[in-house]
Amino acid sequence: MGVEINEPCPRGDQGDVVFSPQPERVAIVTGGTDGIGYSTAKYLAKLGMHVIIAGNNDSKAQEAVRRIKEDTLNNQVEFLYCDLASMRSIREFVQTFRMKKLPLHVLVNNAGVMMVPQRTTEDGFEEHFGVNYLGHFLLTNLLLDTLRESGAPGRSARVVTVSSATHYVGELNLDDLQSSTYYSAHAAYAQSKLALVLFTYHLQALLTAQGMPVTASVADPGVVDTDLYRYVFWGTRLVKKLLGWWVFKTPDEGAWTSVYAAVTPALEGLGGRYLYNEKETRSLEATYDPELQRQLWARSCQLTGIADVTWETFSGSGLPGRA
Repeated sequence: MGVEINEPCPRGDQGDVVFSPQPERVAIVTGGTDGIGYSTAKYLAKLGMHVIIAGNNDSKAQEAVRRIKEDTLNNQVEFLYCDLASMRSIREFVQTFRMKKLPLHVLVNNAGVMMVPQRTTEDGFEEHFGVNYLGHFLLTNLLLDTLRESGAPGRSARVVTVSSATHYVGELNLDDLQSSTYYSAHAAYAQSKLALVLFTYHLQALLTAQGMPVTASVADPGVVDTDLYRYVFWGTRLVKKLLGWWVFKTPDEGAWTSVYAAVTPALEGLGGRYLYNEKETRSLEATYDPELQRQLWARSCQLTGIADVTWETFSGSGLPGRA
């Protein structure tokens, strides 16, 4: 028997959606304390998943956990501290999670910052690139073994990474990933979202080549009314205030593509997808360039101290862009 989620889909034209219950499955959602992440965590908990919210605000997280438990009647919702602006904190989070001896079936890379003033993370990375992209790159790689062990043929584990349409105007500057020569908050944000798409496609190529029962796809939530807009130009904030009800999706609506990517049977065994409103959409043409994917992956491995297994996996052969 399916679980009926009586919430609006992004376009509000599909009525109630039914997914199979997901008991015994475990999900990690970064940035699950508010906005799209909170709604994603709530939906997954409603399906019976054991949901772990990864975030860096303890009081906000505890309140989010309380509300989700109350709304879903699912007591298997918890918070673990993880600051994506700190590689040390990410490694500590993974260590704490492993000590729980839990499987991991779904990883939703959702957290992020948007158009913040120029500043750096604990490790000296430009904040958009460090939090939105590198933090999730490191987290995903450190959890891959657990994802692989938890997935099975016909029931793959899934990595869902949240990007945005902003990636279409992004440019990847491999000579200045930290935006140190010239800083534009919009350009830095767009670059981080572009990097997430490139990362996902290369990750899927590696997973396929290694025969792992894990898939990786990108979810584009659309334009969502969240607190991320607090740093944008005042004119944009004014439009958001006046027309938000018409232009912007609610967080619940924005979360739906992430939930769909995490649980729909239609995507079983299929990765390397860019999903918008639950439909596969073509991302920026440059994201399908396997050489650009490889270069970013190699640089990211160097920056995070992760071993690059690309060459040993493909033995020098060309890289496919998708599964």
